[in-house]
This record gives sequence, structure tokens and C-alpha cells, in this order.
Amino acid sequence: MMLDMMKKFLLLVLLWTLAGCTPSEPPRSGKPHIVASFCPMVDFTRKIAGEHAVVTCVIPDGMDMHEWEPSPADVVEIQKADGFVYNGAGMEHWVPALLDSMPGLREKSVCTSRGITLCGEHACEHDHHDHAHDHDHHTHAEHAPDPHVWLAPANAKKQMENILHFLVKLDPAHEADYTKNYAKYAAQCDQLDAEWKATVKAMPVKTLLVTHEAFGYLCAAYGLEQEAVEGAFSNSEPDPAKMIGTIRLAKEKGIRVVYVDSESSSKVAHVLAREIGGEVRVLNPMGRLSREEIVAGEDYFSLMRKNMAALK
Repeated sequence: MMLDMMKKFLLLVLLWTLAGCTPSEPPRSGKPHIVASFCPMVDFTRKIAGEHAVVTCVIPDGMDMHEWEPSPADVVEIQKADGFVYNGAGMEHWVPALLDSMPGLREKSVCTSRGITLCGEHACEHDHHDHAHDHDHHTHAEHAPDPHVWLAPANAKKQMENILHFLVKLDPAHEADYTKNYAKYAAQCDQLDAEWKATVKAMPVKTLLVTHEAFGYLCAAYGLEQEAVEGAFSNSEPDPAKMIGTIRLAKEKGIRVVYVDSESSSKVAHVLAREIGGEVRVLNPMGRLSREEIVAGEDYFSLMRKNMAALK
């Protein structure tokens, strides 16, 4: 039902577009205008595009990715852009209906998680071509794969590679620069991966107690495990029985830190920390950035190293 409603909504948007509905335009620089879905997608695209494209984010600063819905103006912005970059794997629950309802959009879009083995149900069957597993978050979140693929550096590298191929297809005149930029940041992903391996190797406890189940790919990459009291979609509520079981497990394993992120309430973390005699620290899944992080110029690599420091 949600999918049908979204399709009807998008058809109305297309009619409004034909009637002259016009969103705010990106700067007229003569460069391709790329719309990216949220923070990591914007960051990766800007890194590979360099000076050759104008990259904007469709989701406003500070908005919860899991709850956000596109407005008619947002839909028109995506439609009028030269390209659209998104994560996939169910992260942007509104994208499948958008692709189905807007002729030509699929051809100028890239799903950056293409080729990445997903964590979760039917991960090996994930098909990025027909988006059969781009689940509607509201109705299928409990069965969807974990969408936070970028939290493993090797996956981020693959996502940048997919963006590289997309940009070369869109703008072949600058293929050399796009390829050079990719090589630079791919090497940084390899270096980050090596740092994470060294950090995790020295950790005496390999279980992360988190309030938001967003770190499956990070854990899978480095031999960690996460114990979460909320699901991969941060609007879920912790179950009392789950809380009790989590407290018991933390005491048994000697866990003294509860990790919270900007997408979930710290209240749960502080309750857990009090019960286990521990403390609360931040582990950032980067689904959205605060105004302070944006002003400070934080990017994927700086935030992943802050996450590493939080584990140390």
C-alpha cells in the first residue's frame, strides 16, 4: 500500500512539473549537476568528481535518513539533475518508487552498493538492476538487509569505484581526472582498512554494545560483533526483555562502554551504562552530520578515525 501511495504521489509531482513547478536551481556553472541522497554519498561523489561537477544533497542537514520523505520540489530537483547517486540496499526507502515513476531516471542513476555482499536476509540475492530488494522501510524494515554498507572501508572503496564508472559514463571528457581522484581515495581506503585491523587486533573485548544496529559491515570486516538494543533502522524501540538480556551479556563479557550515535536517543545508552557501571561514547554511522561537523569539514575518513579512537 505504501508503494502504491508513493507511485501516485510521484505521478502527481510529474504533472506539477509539466505545469511549471520549479525548485531552486543549482549554481549555473556549466558543470554536470549531481544530486546525491545523503552525507556519505555526497562526500564520495565530491571526492571523485573533484572540480568537474556540482554535487548537492537532497536531504537537508540534520534530517533522519530513515524518516525523511522527498517533497515535490525535491523530486523535481532529482529529475532535472544530470545524475543521481544513492546508496541502495534499502537505505533510501523512497528510491524504488521514484525510479519506477520517472522515465529515464534509472539510466542517469547509480546505486553505489552494487556488487557489495549485503548483511541480512537474502543478501546474496540482492539485485540492483530491478531493485527488488530496495525494501520499503516502513513495511519491510524487519526483513531488509543492513543498509549501512559504507562503514567498512573496503565497501566505501567499492562505492567510490561505482561512482567513478558512473561519472566517466556521464562525462567521459574528464575520465583521466576522475580516475586519478579515485586512485587517491582508494589508497586512503586501503590505509584506513590497515589502521582498523591494527586497532581491532589490540582490543581485549571484541563485542560492541550499541544502541543502533548499524555496524554489521564494520564488525564483519574486522572480526567484531555488535550487541544492539535497537534495529538497523533507528526508529525502533528497545524491548524491556532485550534490555535485560543485554545488561546480563555486557556484565558476562566485561563490556564497560555503550556506544550511541547521532541517529538514536542517548537515553537508552545512559540507562545501560548505569546498569553495567560503564560509560557512553559516540560511534558515528554518518547517516547524517551535525551542523558542527559540517562546519568543521569532517569527511568519511576523519569520522571513521574518530570511530576508531572511540574503540581504542
